[in-house]
Amino acid sequence: MRLSFTYSLALLATLVLRTCFPSHLARADASAPSSVAATTECAAGVPVRLPMAPELQRVKSENPSILCVFRHRTKGFPTLNVVAEPRLEGTKPPTLEEYQEGVRKGYKVVGLHDATLTSSVVGESNGLPFFKSEITFTNNGVPMVARILVIQHHDRTYTASAIAEARPLDAGRALTASLIDGIEIDGEPIRDTRSRFGIWPLLGAACATLFLAYVGYRSLRPHRGRI
Repeated sequence: MRLSFTYSLALLATLVLRTCFPSHLARADASAPSSVAATTECAAGVPVRLPMAPELQRVKSENPSILCVFRHRTKGFPTLNVVAEPRLEGTKPPTLEEYQEGVRKGYKVVGLHDATLTSSVVGESNGLPFFKSEITFTNNGVPMVARILVIQHHDRTYTASAIAEARPLDAGRALTASLIDGIEIDGEPIRDTRSRFGIWPLLGAACATLFLAYVGYRSLRPHRGRI
């Protein structure tokens, strides 16, 4: 399943690099810029921009499917990375259940069998379908929290993954949420722009309109004088 492969790759971009963190850190610090913009491009020619903070740095990746990897300069976490794959033409975006199953399989592939998904949601941002979810798991006995964003762009599927230590959980959750929620694509943040109107609000508006029309009719109708 392509989804599980993508999530596995996103996790490996973070967890495998942890074992060689000092050497990567030394090389990255040597070329670290003195100032960082509010957002930065993930890679040249890619429509995804990521929120940046001075404590995050870019780490090189040899895998062409991993567009970019960022991590904390000294602590290693939080991390933020983006994986891309061709979007299959003529196919509908996965359902919420299919997304969730792909995430679970992706975590199991890299040996994380206790992953639990919460706050999963599908939406549409300016015509682009997306999926978001929070995942809690343990890595070598360390509690972790991750947040995933999948964006179905015109010809590519972009999967962004932010991971932080969950000690405590609320602190890690806040870090990952700020990173994922700050992502932009085509210069726009990912927000659900679908209409929220359903049948009940429409029925309520119709009833209110009829009531106001009735009140207006009663106020304008001539009153019959008493005899």
